[in-house]
Amino acid sequence: MTALSSYSTGTVAVSADGTAVTGTSTLWLTAGNVKPGDELAIGHFRSRITDVTDDTHMVITPWPGSTVSGSAYTVWKVSQQRIVGETYARDVDRMVGALNTSGYFVFVDIGATAPDPSLGDDGQFAFQPTTGKTWAKSAGVWSFLGFYKAFNLTGAYNGATVYSYGDVQVTAGSSYIYINATPSAGHTAPNPTYWQLLASIGATGNTGATGAGYGGTSTTSLAIGTGSKVFTTQAGLAYANGARVRASSAANTANWMEGRVTYSGTTLTMTADKTGGSGTLADWNLNVTGEPGAGDLLSTNNLSDVVSADQARANLAVAGRNYLLNPSGEIDQEGVGGGVSRSDATYDFDQWLALTQSNPITVSLVADAENGTPFMMRGLQANATAQRFGRIQWIESRDCKELRGRAVTLSARVRMSAATTLRYAIVEWTGAADTITKDVINDWTNSTFTAGQFFTSTSTTVVATGSQALAANTLANISLSGTISGSMNNLAVIFWTDSAQAQNVTLDIGKAKLEPGSVATSFAAPRYEDELLRCCRYFVAITTQSFFGGGTVRVGGTDMYAYMAIPAPMRVLPTVSITGMNVVVGDTVTALASLTASKQTGNMLTLVPHTSTSAGSTAAAMVFYNSTTQNSLNARI
Repeated sequence: MTALSSYSTGTVAVSADGTAVTGTSTLWLTAGNVKPGDELAIGHFRSRITDVTDDTHMVITPWPGSTVSGSAYTVWKVSQQRIVGETYARDVDRMVGALNTSGYFVFVDIGATAPDPSLGDDGQFAFQPTTGKTWAKSAGVWSFLGFYKAFNLTGAYNGATVYSYGDVQVTAGSSYIYINATPSAGHTAPNPTYWQLLASIGATGNTGATGAGYGGTSTTSLAIGTGSKVFTTQAGLAYANGARVRASSAANTANWMEGRVTYSGTTLTMTADKTGGSGTLADWNLNVTGEPGAGDLLSTNNLSDVVSADQARANLAVAGRNYLLNPSGEIDQEGVGGGVSRSDATYDFDQWLALTQSNPITVSLVADAENGTPFMMRGLQANATAQRFGRIQWIESRDCKELRGRAVTLSARVRMSAATTLRYAIVEWTGAADTITKDVINDWTNSTFTAGQFFTSTSTTVVATGSQALAANTLANISLSGTISGSMNNLAVIFWTDSAQAQNVTLDIGKAKLEPGSVATSFAAPRYEDELLRCCRYFVAITTQSFFGGGTVRVGGTDMYAYMAIPAPMRVLPTVSITGMNVVVGDTVTALASLTASKQTGNMLTLVPHTSTSAGSTAAAMVFYNSTTQNSLNARI
């Protein structure tokens, strides 16, 4: 058997014969612990609870016991409000009471023409939402009252539109509302069967007075030129202070001047800032004119008033000078294009050096990457361990010192086989000219791209760095601008992968360009033969199975005088490699022990060959023969 539920937390105070009860440490209302109809018991006395004010106050029937304070108590939960469903029953009772009035509708189905006679009571209304029709029931019969529907504004009349009751359209400036119970199309207003005039177009008003106009003339004698010009003209013109006016000669409209004006009475004062023609004239026609645009240019300034010459060149596809050599790797005197391993800071394509974080990469030449990009230099991460890699080009001091204090822009066409971020930079060498540190990367893992952090600190100034997130196998353009300091002796451009790349990831670079200005202009590929000659200033390949140079044998037979023609004057006296190189005197072939360049005169090198054994008799003619190994003249920085 379930015990009777009660609540007795806290204490109470109540006066004898009183009806107000005060609780201490009680929760009567919010937790529903006490409800009207419950019983309050203190000792042997009981009283019915009539109201619960809040958690610490309640109202009871007069208390039959004596006055108590801080007394224990018990509330017996016997209220009828605790019966399940009682509250819902009272709510339903209120709803039924509301429905038993004449204020709710009987709704008429969309396909019905009148309400169901069996529905509704006298005094009720029926409503069809789709048409707005309304009925009232009286003496058991539904009576149609009319259409109760808001206007539906449909704009100008359209003969193909199906209009319904309450639709409003405009015909010839007047508004009409559709009044027929049956929707229809093709009935043009005014047609009283379908349309009722809602608002008629108004009558045309009277013509207003003619306002002040522009124009005007002046016979004031004035010389064409800039500055203040005062014209005497007609009164009542429309010119407001600040308007821009052109005064042109009636006899020759090529003679004119224009500017902003002030106007009062018959005096128009112009501050002329643009002119055409010349002369002193007195037959002026005055007309309002437009303000010159931001791009307005004067032919007499010969383009000196262009806001950004760099941007203008780019817009006109005028290519700026490229300070980089071999921009796409097409000059490949060392023959690396077929795929050759290169370690860090090692030359591969002419004037370019490979950069690696730890292990060698494989370099090769990519042909026809896209229309307009016939060559690109590729670096392939060949090591099983992921690493960062890239490439760098240094510019000779004599070719870049003129850029001191100027803005420059690096641009290139790039691609990677993996979706990753490519970084690039412009770096200065401020140490002794042409005595560079080829690899200026100090810490590949450092994310602070400044000297002493990612880059080396000695004689290194970082002009600018940039980055671009690349989609895999997708060609993209990069661009980076910065200003060169007055301490620069050599410049370098660098490209590298931001993160370590897995084995076989490739980096392709082409159309690399470093130019003056802050805007990248279009790329113009150099002529191959011109670019090859420029590269031969630094490196000349001596191919295998070839004869070159010549001279005579000196006394003793082991030293010779020799000369060699070179394609272009070299930067300095070159270092000559001689692996597999010989001298030929008559039918005698003798291996060279050393070969030194001693003098350079224009395109001619003076060479000092030496052999370990006699190559031939004194004054005998000799030539050089390079057999199985490609050798070179090297004057790179």
